Amino acid sequence: MKRHKTKYPGVFYRLVERTGGPGQERMYYVVFKKNGKLFEEKAGRQYADRMTEGKAARIRAERIEGRRLSRKEIREAEKAKDARWTIDRLWTAYRESLETNPGKSRKALVVDGNRYERFIQPRLGEKEPQELLPLDTG
Repeated sequence: MKRHKTKYPGVFYRLVERTGGPGQERMYYVVFKKNGKLFEEKAGRQYADRMTEGKAARIRAERIEGRRLSRKEIREAEKAKDARWTIDRLWTAYRESLETNPGKSRKALVVDGNRYERFIQPRLGEKEPQELLPLDTG
């Protein structure tokens, strides 16, 4: 695929097949050096991400200055966040285990669910068990 220059240094695009529609769209890329190493990263698609040359140039500047994470670092952070066992995730696992066991009372599950949603989830839902303090439960 051929690189097409833009009026911004370090920004170019390639024509790729459009996702979600017929024809082609521009896929913008940014190129920069950081700590003596050359980086070339995708900035986004013309239609799918509403990317322009100017936006790509701003992304390049933020990456050079260290104010923006790379796509790979963002994916790793999301994966690490998903791997956390928060109170919400523990509650979901508990509820699913009760639902798969037909011998347990459905009434208890409904009552527990209402109590959880009203009192526990708003204050503690996003916390991990090791983050809980005695003052959180008071």
